[in-house]
Amino acid sequence: GGMARKTQDSPWMNDTVEQAAARYRKSKRGQDQSFGWNIFNQDTLFRTYEKRVNLMLSDGNVGRVVSGGKTELAQLSLDHGTHKPSEADIDRMVGELERTQARRATFHRRRQFVEDATVTFINDRNQKFNAKVARAFDKYTQETRAALERGTAL
Repeated sequence: GGMARKTQDSPWMNDTVEQAAARYRKSKRGQDQSFGWNIFNQDTLFRTYEKRVNLMLSDGNVGRVVSGGKTELAQLSLDHGTHKPSEADIDRMVGELERTQARRATFHRRRQFVEDATVTFINDRNQKFNAKVARAFDKYTQETRAALERGTAL
């Protein structure tokens, strides 16, 4: 058992960082779909984090000098728990939250059935079966169904 070959003998040990990054990107190429249960995977969360950092950096407010020649981030790390955000920072955060809410409001799960319709099924397969049965036999059962709904069935 064990490893088939030593790590030093591996062909990728002599690769440059660029070659390794290209190989990593190529291996990730088909895995970009994030849907359903997979929307909170590590890659998606990291991409979201990178977008937020880039937005923050593009604002130009991060890294500004606050006091004593220290940047805001360095000051935050020293004065843990005493930081009071500026009005501009609060406005920027509120703006980001509003953009996120607006973006989320545009996404809606497509409903495959009418909300007001009577539910006659217990799952998707049963819904399809019931639709086929209805196509075949509705003309014969219409009168009986109407009587049952009125409560005047025999």
